[in-house]
Amino acid sequence: MTTGYLLDTSICVFFLRNQYGVAQRMRQLGQDKCFISDVTVAELMFGAYRSANVQKNLELVKQFVAAVQVVPFAEGIDTYSREKARLWAEGTPVEDFDLLIAASAITRGLIMVTDNIRHFEHVRNIKIENWIDRNPL
Repeated sequence: MTTGYLLDTSICVFFLRNQYGVAQRMRQLGQDKCFISDVTVAELMFGAYRSANVQKNLELVKQFVAAVQVVPFAEGIDTYSREKARLWAEGTPVEDFDLLIAASAITRGLIMVTDNIRHFEHVRNIKIENWIDRNPL
């Protein structure tokens, strides 16, 4: 079975800014193995609307979204709800958008790619990779 990767918003921003070799990593893996949540699309668009160059950044987001597969968050609603209840009961709640993105990864059996490991460390059954090396040789 081929492994797929769900890129969180921070990883997508690094891609759009051509930072940390994210674009090269995606090319190596094949963009057909790279997914994003529609929650990430919303966050990217929000960022574009808040930017100094709205139209340019909206176009970049649009091009990026067209190049990857978008996972609807609705697929992971049961996982999200169950995990949110468990995390709240344990006193370790996770931000809703992060948990919706994580639930999409879990439901699809995708590896979550993030630079924010601590945002997801309490989520059960999630596989996480960090592609960002902030201390290259």
